[in-house]
Amino acid sequence: MITTRRIFFPGGPALFLFAMSIALIALPVAVYSAETAGQEKKPSAAVLMRQLQSKYEKFDQATGNVEIRMAGRSGEQGKQMDMEQTIYRKGGEKFRIETETTVPATREAPGRSFRTIVIYNGKEGWAVSPSGQVSKLTKEDEQRIQRKNYWWKSITAESMITGLEKVDGRDCYVVVPGSAEAPFTREWIDSKDLVLVKALSSGPQGQEVEFRFSGFRPVDGWQVPFRTETAVDGRQVSVTEIKSFETGKGLPDSLFEQPHAPEGQKSGN
Repeated sequence: MITTRRIFFPGGPALFLFAMSIALIALPVAVYSAETAGQEKKPSAAVLMRQLQSKYEKFDQATGNVEIRMAGRSGEQGKQMDMEQTIYRKGGEKFRIETETTVPATREAPGRSFRTIVIYNGKEGWAVSPSGQVSKLTKEDEQRIQRKNYWWKSITAESMITGLEKVDGRDCYVVVPGSAEAPFTREWIDSKDLVLVKALSSGPQGQEVEFRFSGFRPVDGWQVPFRTETAVDGRQVSVTEIKSFETGKGLPDSLFEQPHAPEGQKSGN
């Protein structure tokens, strides 16, 4: 029997936040480079909402079946962990994230590696721990995944565009989403290409978590950020880069099916 519970991974909530946030945000922050908003002055929130919906719905249709390979490093100096991720996404809603984490050896402890998997079939999801234990995602986890996967849906007519600021040389709208359920508390959206360049959110203990997206490259005509930096309370905690981004993959449905614990291994409580 597989029970519902909050996800746990070795390394604690910070590691899980890093892994899930990077994986889910990096995919849908791109827009078609030939279609730009071209706004020199800030539009109304309702106009920006329509522009984002139009562009990202097209992006989802164009990149429905994707395989992404990423590599990153997280943690403070002396306590860093290397991570490699493979993300499979099918039909815009199904995804599978496989993460291999390596903790280097120290004077106090030997090095070790562990593998975790998160699967979502569009309706329900599961997490597989390094020991093979399978846990069903809680509804809260599923909702958080959906919010991060479709961050642009948090921009509504009730959102506030508080001004224009430059971020990494880009003129950006500074937007406060109109919903308390939004994945970010503030977003910096390129006024020309409508890509997400920077975002703020709150950590599990009230920390300010900042994401910066850069290294944009064209993939099938879409601008994709190949580098993501994450900082907590102003201190950088992770850097991740996309190593490959392949669209049009023939992904079998079996990748997104409910996993089963190894024989003799009990499922999560």
